Amino acid sequence: MNLLTKMRTQFRNYVQWSNAAFFISGFTLGHSLVWHAVVYIIVSYLQEDEGATLRRSAIIVNAQEGLTSILVIIVAYFADTFGHISIISFSTVAYVVGFMLLWLLNPGDSGLYIIAAIPLAIGGAGADAPLRAFLYDQLKNNNKSLDSTDNNTKHVKAISRIWWHIPRFIGALIATFVLATNRWKTNFLISAIVMGCALLFFLSGFSCYHRENQNTANSLELIFHVIKAALVRHKLPYPNQPDGYFENDTNQLSPLMPDVLFSRWLDKAAIIERKSSSPCEEEQENQGTPCTVAQVKELKIVMRMVPIWATLLLFSLVKTTGSTFFFEQSNNLDDKITDTFRAPLISLYLIQRCSYYGILCVFNLIISKWLNFDKDRNYYLVATKVRIGIGLACACLCCIVARLVEIKRLHKLYIGDYDVVQEDTYVLHMSFFWLAPQFCLLGLSEGLVEEGIIEFIHHHTETLAEYGEAFNELVLGIGKLTSIFWVLTFSLWILDTVDNSHLHRYYGILAILSLGNLIVICYIITRYQ
Repeated sequence: MNLLTKMRTQFRNYVQWSNAAFFISGFTLGHSLVWHAVVYIIVSYLQEDEGATLRRSAIIVNAQEGLTSILVIIVAYFADTFGHISIISFSTVAYVVGFMLLWLLNPGDSGLYIIAAIPLAIGGAGADAPLRAFLYDQLKNNNKSLDSTDNNTKHVKAISRIWWHIPRFIGALIATFVLATNRWKTNFLISAIVMGCALLFFLSGFSCYHRENQNTANSLELIFHVIKAALVRHKLPYPNQPDGYFENDTNQLSPLMPDVLFSRWLDKAAIIERKSSSPCEEEQENQGTPCTVAQVKELKIVMRMVPIWATLLLFSLVKTTGSTFFFEQSNNLDDKITDTFRAPLISLYLIQRCSYYGILCVFNLIISKWLNFDKDRNYYLVATKVRIGIGLACACLCCIVARLVEIKRLHKLYIGDYDVVQEDTYVLHMSFFWLAPQFCLLGLSEGLVEEGIIEFIHHHTETLAEYGEAFNELVLGIGKLTSIFWVLTFSLWILDTVDNSHLHRYYGILAILSLGNLIVICYIITRYQ
């Protein structure tokens, strides 16, 4: 009976009704539906309907995903500056335009697809970090009785995760079992209609949304302000006394803490210039008000995160492989479940998302409560480091499993272990779900690494924590664009189709790089206190 009481209490604490969250979650469901039905598996469309080669399809998809991820931080900045509702509405209109362009395109116009990819990238950028931040802000204002302590902040974040992940999962289910059998043209039109209706539903909840304060300082502007102030004051000497720095409450001298490699020049942003009788009064006025020591510290903390983010560059190579080559491995595999039902391609991504959400639930709701992280922040930091390390280990295992599966698939192809269905069409005697383990491991690695780094940022800085997900997407976007050159480098292994390519060798290289990435991150995170 005591256990049931605790479960009821937990349920009441984390499942709370909010009118604003209801409208935002409905909009999120629409985004999730079109993302899973079309955007994430667009590589199959490029090969099936557009006739693009495997290499060309991978380059186009990686470019689109990279652009989407980079635009996230730009869209997030504009959302904080001009308001989330207006920017989310604008990005959704761009999404609708992209789907309509795809619907109007004739098969074989893969060059024209690039035109549609730009508004799709803008729409995808507005569907993630800015929308999630808006949901968190609405829930935070819905719980005004809570103060701003660390535990209460985590409580609101936990509630926002429930409102965020449930509609995304429902959208994935609908895409898998309702839209998966449709033709591409049909899904493009349905996606445009769904996003138009989702936008109307989102705007219909306008009266429920808490009014945003546009006068609040933007956290990204802090970075630009500190860098600009440091550059303007680069000729000033470092002070010999603590009072030479603006609002130096800790009485520090240069280098200001934390001492980060190649960052001492930022200390000049906080230097107070002593007025002199020199004729350079105009230059003194241009230097403006110095930054505070606390502001310089925040930027240095962000710079300390650069080595952590650098590991995401290699991780993004595995991530982009999952949205391109992993899906193409399913070609000619036996996807029959019953005589009348075949497993849709997106079901593999559904497996990936199940493992992603599963590991989030295990860590956030079970392990964190069992180990009582709320009472010991240092213990929580150690657990987050372990979480990131395990996630990168899963990425390495994912590449190894993908290599073994591809070797088995190619072996069956070479020995002729298949049934010819039509001319140039055959089905291997190998189940479609042989690919499930690698998608499962990819989902585990995403949940552990990406969410782990976001929590790592929250632990070290509160001012820039709201942009943690956007910074992650920025680094992942750079990595996705870098993967284009990676694909071109190994062009001898990535040919016109998956059957005449040597993806198992490519996966082997990724496995070695992922192992090296794991070793490097283990060294780096042990140096963080």
